Parts: sequence; C-alpha cells; structure tokens
Amino acid sequence: MSWKLIALGPLFMWALYAVFGSLSSKANGERVTMAAEAGAMVAVAMFAFRAGDVSDFRRVTALSAIFMIVTGLMSAAGVLTQFYAFRIAPQNHQGTVAMLGGMFPVLGFAILDLMHRVGIPGGSPGSSRQWIGVALAALGLWFVGSGR
Repeated sequence: MSWKLIALGPLFMWALYAVFGSLSSKANGERVTMAAEAGAMVAVAMFAFRAGDVSDFRRVTALSAIFMIVTGLMSAAGVLTQFYAFRIAPQNHQGTVAMLGGMFPVLGFAILDLMHRVGIPGGSPGSSRQWIGVALAALGLWFVGSGR
C-alpha cells in the first residue's frame, strides 16, 4: 500500500478530532477532554501492542528515548492548549482554532528544512514547490487571522 495513501488517514482523523475536540472542550472543559483522550490513547496503544510485534523496544537508545519523551510532552501540551483555545474561543471561531492548530505540519516542514540547511542530522530538504505551499499556507493564516 502507498505511504501517501496511508498518510491521508490522519487528515480525516484529525479533521474529526478537531470537530469533536471543540464540542467536548466546550461541553466538558479542556482538562476532562484531555483525560478522556489520554485514556483513548492508552487503549489504542494497547491494541497496537497486542496486534503487532513489540521488538522495536530493543532499538531504544538514551537519545531516542529523549526524542520520544519530548514528542509526548509536545503532543500533550499542544492538545491541552488546543482544547483550551476551543473552550475560550467564540463559537463562530472554532474552525479558526482548528485551522491554526492544524498548521503544525507546515511549521514542522520549515523546521526540518532549516535543520537540513544548517547541517543538523535528521533534517530534510524541501523543494521549491513545497515552499510555495508554505507561502500559500501563511497567506491562508493571514486571511483567517485578519477576519472577524
């Protein structure tokens, strides 16, 4: 199966995530919503472990463990922050909250390209076409941010 097709999965999942995250944060608050998400994440992880091989744990090094911890902390802090933004934003700006938070791949792309340019291992070069996409995303954010 194509990795590009698989990569589209999160697009739809995270679109629904934003919708239900907004509804839940408005109804229950960001802390309760995050606690429910943490429980769901543990359940999905347990399913993945039962369905697959856990031998990848043997490849963990001290440095890769730090990467995992930072990933987890950034994910959790980002989720909590987005749920809080959903709760405090006016109802007519819930889509704006989802769009702003959903732009993380654009910033991630730019950081990975910068890492490549300055020689930091793990960076990835971006193409001109991808940078045009970043510019268009920035223009889109400007349109969204400048609206009422």
